[in-house]
This record gives sequence, structure tokens and C-alpha cells, in this order.
Amino acid sequence: MPRMVVAKKHEPNRLTQRAKRYAKVSTSFVKVGAHASVHSSLDPVFLRSILGNLKGPLMKAAQFLATIPDLLPPPLAHELVQLQTQAPPMDWKLVQKRMRAALGPDWLSHFQTFEKTPRFSASLGQVHKAVTKDGQTIACKLQYPEMESLVEADLQQLKLLLSLFQTFDRAAGDLSGPWQEIAARFREELDYMREAKNINLYAKMLEDMPDVHTPTPLPTLSTAQLLSMRWLEGVNIMEHKKDFLQSKRNAIATSLFRIWYKPLFHYGILHADPHPGNYTVREEGAINLFDFGCVRIFEAKLINTMITLYHALLREDESQAYEAFTAWGFENLSKEHFKILLQWARFIHAPFLKDKTGKLHETSTAEKGKALALQIHRDLRQHGGLKIPPSFVFIDRASLSLGAAFLHLDAQANWHQLFQELIEGFTQKSVAARQKKLLTA
Repeated sequence: MPRMVVAKKHEPNRLTQRAKRYAKVSTSFVKVGAHASVHSSLDPVFLRSILGNLKGPLMKAAQFLATIPDLLPPPLAHELVQLQTQAPPMDWKLVQKRMRAALGPDWLSHFQTFEKTPRFSASLGQVHKAVTKDGQTIACKLQYPEMESLVEADLQQLKLLLSLFQTFDRAAGDLSGPWQEIAARFREELDYMREAKNINLYAKMLEDMPDVHTPTPLPTLSTAQLLSMRWLEGVNIMEHKKDFLQSKRNAIATSLFRIWYKPLFHYGILHADPHPGNYTVREEGAINLFDFGCVRIFEAKLINTMITLYHALLREDESQAYEAFTAWGFENLSKEHFKILLQWARFIHAPFLKDKTGKLHETSTAEKGKALALQIHRDLRQHGGLKIPPSFVFIDRASLSLGAAFLHLDAQANWHQLFQELIEGFTQKSVAARQKKLLTA
């Protein structure tokens, strides 16, 4: 049996590593700022060309910002979305060093096999496939070195990037809330022991859904920088969507809908990164769910506010919608800003407002979304930007990402009935009780 590994705390937040990152990123930002000063505006293509070689947490944060409605000019958001966040994968020599730091000098003794080349790599770490001594096929998610220092440096530099947005675009508004939200989630993502706990939370919340699988963590082979978990076999849904019959695509979309929204509306918990790479489909149609580093826990009163907004849109009650936006944290809304928010809310909720079976493109297409984003940006330039509440950031991002997945699948369902079933019998008190029981178990 493998020995119990004592979970290590985060690696030191080293000043030298932060200084190196500050220097590299600051040099790029000076070029962007100088170019913007000469041209009196931020050139999206120029910004992307300058920042594109930085990779890592900063680029992941930039992509997050680009998916938040009403925050950035649409042309700029379009360029930032295309940035590549993956850092270069660690070579085998560095992998061995990182594994020794995590499991000790005899780390290889825990495995029958351990693949030298990573199966996946991302902005914070990479995944190796391995087989344990007792024959379990597992995934070893190994964090890149010095990531805490790198994240802290990038988060501070992100403030500078946001200040540039505010200086050259009146529509940007107050960006402190989104920065705080992104900073908190990125810091949490560094702790793989926290992610293991999140996996267990989701296994519990989705236990009555036999068509959903989460990877079981292995505590004896995990630390704060190494997360070992059961390997789940499946194929990328978007890459293989043409291989699926319409009925299977419908079933996949329905499962994804419930996977994301049941935890949110029943427990106040959101998997805030529904990227297509974070779920795969099995041969029989079941869904594998991955990457639980970015999980957001909300108070039950916010879930109540979201459902109040939905009912207001359903009844076309603008007074109640205004109250819901205010309760959400949109302070001192002017008449013009309220109309802007109302436009966006109607677009996001459109599939849930009509009691009929259909495809998402009948109400919400990418083209409609882009056109509306452009109109909203023009309106914000005229009336000034909005102060976005931190809790809005990842909820709206998740909604957009899921909507894009449903569009790509060309799936059809009665989205209204699915949502009604989900919130049937809802009370703020019951959500608070379920959440408390889950988190204290």
C-alpha cells in the first residue's frame, strides 16, 4: 500500500520570481500604453500581438474578462478570447523534480507505469496518465513550479491592464469587482487539496444522476501541488459532435444543463469553468466532468435574487426586475443602465421564457449576441460604464459558455420545462439548509 502523503502548503511566493514576471509583463504593457497614447485608443489587434507571448495566468484572466458581458469593447473581447493560455509543458527532468517534491525521492515506487509525456497541459499545470501499484489507472495533475509567485505577479499586472481599459474606453466602468472575483478564484485554483474537496462535493450533489461521473481523488497520492484521481475515459464532445445522432446530442445537452444548474439552484454552488475541455462523453452517452479548481459558493439569497429576476422576465415585470438587479448588487441604476441590463437579461433568459421544444438558435444565436454586445457597448460609451458586482462575473460567464455548447451541439429541448423542473419548490431557506449540510458533512 502507498504511504500516506502529508499535504504540503502552497509553495513560497518568491519575490525573485515575481520580480522577473513583473519585468516581463510590464515591458509589454509599456508598449501597449505607448501605442494607445499615440492613437488615443486601445488597438485590439496590437494588444493581442504584444501580450500573446506571455501565456499563463494573465492570459487566462484576460480570456475570462473577454467573456463577461458589458465589460470590454466587443472588438477587444474578440481578440482576447483567441489568446492561448497554455504554458509550455514541463520536460521529463522537471516532472521528476516536481514529483519528488510532492511524493518524496521514491515517488516512482507508487506506480506500475507513469507516462513521461503529459496528456493535457493548461495554464497552471499538466496531466500525466499513470497506473498505480494496485492497478488503478489514474490522472496525475501536476502544478508548474513557482505558480503562486507567477499568479500574484500577474494579478497585479492585470490591474494595470484594466486601468488602461478604463482610461481609453468610457464604457469600461468600475472594474474593481471583476478583478477581485478573478483574483480570489485564481488563488483558490492553486490549491489542489481544495480542488479534491470540490470533486467530492460534486460527487455528492450529483449522486442521483447515474449518467454523470466525477474522478475520485486519491488522498495518499495528492498534495497541494499534485492531484491524483481516477482516470475517466471519454471523447471530447465538440470534436465528435458530428458522430452523434440528434437524440444523443439532445441527451448530452440535457445532462450538461442539469450538471451545471442543479448544484447552483439546489445548493448555491457553481462549477465556474464550463469550458468544452472540462467534460467528455462516454460511449454509452454518460458525461465525465473535470477540473474543479474554479468552484464558486454563493449565499442562498443570491440564488433567490436570480430566480426573482427570472420570474420578473417571465411576467415582463420591469419593476420587479429592477429590484432584482439592485438586490444582485447593481447599485444606483439609472434608467439608461437598467434598460441595458434588461436587454442582456432578456437575451440570456430567452430560451427559458417560452414553453416549447426548440433549438437554442431559435432565440439566442452567436450573431444576435455579438450584435447586442455592440449595441450595449455603444450605449455604455454614451451613458458611462456599469459597476459589475463580483458575483455576476462567473454566473454570466457560465451561462454564455453553456449556451455556446448547446449551439454547437445543435441540441433541442424544452428549456423552459427543464428550468421549471429545476426550481420547483424553491425556497431560500431550503437552499441554505442543503448547502450548510453539504459543507459541514
